[in-house]
Amino acid sequence: MTSMTERDGVLIGFTDGDTASRLALARRLTDAVARRGAQATVLTGQAVPAALRAALGPDAAGLAVEVTGGPRGAGPIVVPPGELDPLDRLLGELERRGLPPAPAAPYSPDEEDEVARRLEALGYID
Repeated sequence: MTSMTERDGVLIGFTDGDTASRLALARRLTDAVARRGAQATVLTGQAVPAALRAALGPDAAGLAVEVTGGPRGAGPIVVPPGELDPLDRLLGELERRGLPPAPAAPYSPDEEDEVARRLEALGYID
């Protein structure tokens, strides 16, 4: 498996209308990809490339996600219209295709609370 580089990216395309739920999913996926250091592009309607549109099937409904910019040898990931919240599945598929894993949080919520308590006890915060 090769990792994504700065030139690589994720293309998100959907042709079944700019519905609020599709736009929200596209935004969440774009944000998640960006946090991992890759670029994401959202295309809708006629702007979706023919190859990605073909992956969506004859009715062109749903959403397709594709890794771009490198020799991946894998087709698009298709999300059928009825799938409720495919974000975790999409990120898992993209990780298998080279998307870096999510960065670990610097502190757990319990650790953050402990640091805040100590800073408060020392008088640094109120």
